[in-house]
Amino acid sequence: MVRDVSAAEHAGVADEHSLDTNLRRIREEVGLSQEELMGLSGVHRTQISEYERGKRVPKLITLERLARSLDVPLNRFFAAAEEVEDSAR
Repeated sequence: MVRDVSAAEHAGVADEHSLDTNLRRIREEVGLSQEELMGLSGVHRTQISEYERGKRVPKLITLERLARSLDVPLNRFFAAAEEVEDSAR
Protein backbone atom coordinates (compact mmCIF):
# COMPACT_ATOMS: atom_id res chain seq x y z
CA MET A 1 0.00 0.00 0.00
CA VAL A 2 1.37 3.41 -0.96
CA ARG A 3 0.74 6.21 1.44
CA ASP A 4 1.08 9.95 0.94
CA VAL A 5 3.81 11.51 3.02
CA SER A 6 3.20 15.02 4.26
CA ALA A 7 5.91 17.64 3.91
CA ALA A 8 6.37 17.75 7.69
CA GLU A 9 6.64 13.98 7.93
CA HIS A 10 9.14 13.98 5.09
CA ALA A 11 11.23 16.52 7.02
CA GLY A 12 11.28 14.25 10.06
CA VAL A 13 8.91 16.22 12.24
CA ALA A 14 7.47 13.81 14.80
CA ASP A 15 3.88 15.03 14.66
CA GLU A 16 3.08 15.63 11.03
CA HIS A 17 0.66 18.39 11.94
CA SER A 18 2.69 20.19 14.58
CA LEU A 19 4.62 22.68 12.45
CA ASP A 20 1.77 23.69 10.15
CA THR A 21 -0.85 23.71 12.91
CA ASN A 22 1.38 25.54 15.38
CA LEU A 23 2.48 28.19 12.89
CA ARG A 24 -1.12 29.06 12.13
CA ARG A 25 -2.21 28.88 15.78
CA ILE A 26 0.65 31.11 16.94
CA ARG A 27 0.10 33.63 14.14
CA GLU A 28 -3.59 33.85 15.04
CA GLU A 29 -2.81 34.12 18.79
CA VAL A 30 -0.54 37.07 18.06
CA GLY A 31 -3.37 38.57 16.02
CA LEU A 32 -1.60 38.78 12.68
CA SER A 33 -2.90 38.01 9.23
CA GLN A 34 -0.65 36.22 6.76
CA GLU A 35 -0.18 39.60 5.03
CA GLU A 36 0.93 41.25 8.26
CA LEU A 37 3.33 38.40 9.05
CA MET A 38 4.73 38.74 5.54
CA GLY A 39 5.43 42.43 6.20
CA LEU A 40 7.23 41.67 9.46
CA SER A 41 9.17 38.62 8.34
CA GLY A 42 9.81 39.19 4.65
CA VAL A 43 8.39 35.71 3.95
CA HIS A 44 5.86 35.86 1.12
CA ARG A 45 2.21 35.30 2.06
CA THR A 46 1.85 32.37 -0.34
CA GLN A 47 4.80 30.65 1.35
CA ILE A 48 3.27 31.22 4.78
CA SER A 49 0.02 29.75 3.49
CA GLU A 50 1.81 26.71 2.11
CA TYR A 51 3.66 26.20 5.42
CA GLU A 52 0.41 26.45 7.36
CA ARG A 53 -1.27 23.92 5.08
CA GLY A 54 1.67 21.51 5.27
CA LYS A 55 2.36 21.83 1.55
CA ARG A 56 5.93 23.03 2.08
CA VAL A 57 8.49 22.83 4.86
CA PRO A 58 10.35 26.05 5.57
CA LYS A 59 14.11 26.19 5.82
CA LEU A 60 15.56 26.81 9.26
CA ILE A 61 16.49 30.40 8.40
CA THR A 62 12.88 31.04 7.37
CA LEU A 63 11.56 29.51 10.59
CA GLU A 64 13.92 31.76 12.54
CA ARG A 65 12.57 34.82 10.72
CA LEU A 66 9.00 33.76 11.41
CA ALA A 67 9.72 33.04 15.08
CA ARG A 68 11.45 36.40 15.51
CA SER A 69 8.54 38.19 13.81
CA LEU A 70 6.02 36.39 16.02
CA ASP A 71 8.20 36.94 19.12
CA VAL A 72 8.21 33.25 20.07
CA PRO A 73 11.02 30.75 20.60
CA LEU A 74 11.72 28.59 17.57
CA ASN A 75 10.93 25.36 19.42
CA ARG A 76 7.31 26.48 19.94
CA PHE A 77 6.62 25.58 16.30
CA PHE A 78 7.36 21.94 17.13
CA ALA A 79 5.59 21.63 20.47
CA ALA A 80 2.62 19.34 20.87
CA ALA A 81 -0.65 21.18 20.25
CA GLU A 82 -1.54 20.96 23.96
CA GLU A 83 1.74 22.63 24.92
CA VAL A 84 1.14 25.49 22.48
CA GLU A 85 -2.36 26.05 23.86
CA ASP A 86 -1.09 25.93 27.46
CA SER A 87 1.70 28.42 26.78
CA ALA A 88 -0.82 30.88 25.33
CA ARG A 89 -2.74 31.00 28.63
